[in-house]
Amino acid sequence: MARVCSAVDWAMGPGGDWWRRRLRSGRRLADGFDELVDDMTLAQNRSATQPSQAAVSCTSGHREDCGHVRAVGEAAEFRERYPVFSARHAHDRRLSELADRGLSQAELRMVLRGLLREDAQAQRVRAEQAARDKARVQQELAEARARNGGSMFTAARTAGRGGAA
Repeated sequence: MARVCSAVDWAMGPGGDWWRRRLRSGRRLADGFDELVDDMTLAQNRSATQPSQAAVSCTSGHREDCGHVRAVGEAAEFRERYPVFSARHAHDRRLSELADRGLSQAELRMVLRGLLREDAQAQRVRAEQAARDKARVQQELAEARARNGGSMFTAARTAGRGGAA
């Protein structure tokens, strides 16, 4: 599952428009999966041997897509815990600002740990609120059904009386 998520994340991000236009359904993903993984592997091999333009431009300041910033989210601890590329790199802009201020890779990883923890906490809070909202709506529906004789529609209650008369 992590491999599929990684491949789709790559296809929707660094994979470019070519893959984004082709992955329109699960069937099309399944049909082109081997080719997608091959392209992703080749791109990773090329980027490992050649510095990207973004990495070359780090002398004038870090960007969110420079190799120094991307390397923080690609550390093994983050790849294992957050297999989705977009989750690991949601804070790259902030990390690039901090890298410009002189923070080391270790310090950037520490900052990212904290930011991802905050994201997880916020996600838990949203999930808890959604659960409370769902329970409230279900309670209101149950009360409406009870007021209408077991149905939440008033017409259902009156139709039975009118049809029997």
